[in-house]
Amino acid sequence: MLSVNETLAWIKENFILEWVWIALSGLFSLFFLINLIIFINFEINVYPTVPSAKPVNLPKQITTGSWLQTPIFGMYVPHLNDKDISVSALSYVIVGILYSKKNKDSQVIIRNDDGFEKIYFEGAELRAGITVKHIRPREIIILNHGRIEKLNLPKTALHFEPAQKPLSMKEL
Repeated sequence: MLSVNETLAWIKENFILEWVWIALSGLFSLFFLINLIIFINFEINVYPTVPSAKPVNLPKQITTGSWLQTPIFGMYVPHLNDKDISVSALSYVIVGILYSKKNKDSQVIIRNDDGFEKIYFEGAELRAGITVKHIRPREIIILNHGRIEKLNLPKTALHFEPAQKPLSMKEL
């Protein structure tokens, strides 16, 4: 049998443990609810902003509600040789390519049907259903409504005029 002092000590010890347990479970519940609220209302911005004179056409923002439309195992991209990729019949013209060995840093300047030039990154949508998939030094690979196509950088021939004859002392 326990003495009165031992019984009171045991009750105090268990009383404190119960309150510690209640406090910790309350804190964890509060932490869980706060994170759940933040996760539901939080939008993830995955594309950096680039200062430019003209507006940049960035792809759609990824939000927590768009997870239902995202493929679970990623996008299927078949392994194709350059010969297998057809040249696109779209009326877009590549004005310039800012190529970087880091794919996420590459940019392409494209003139659209209206004559406006915009800067695009990999993953950006040119318009609904047309996405920039890869940027290379001389071409870009696009996904046009499920078909892989390429847009080439136009090659303009350089025309050099012959050097002018230097002025003689008589002509001065």
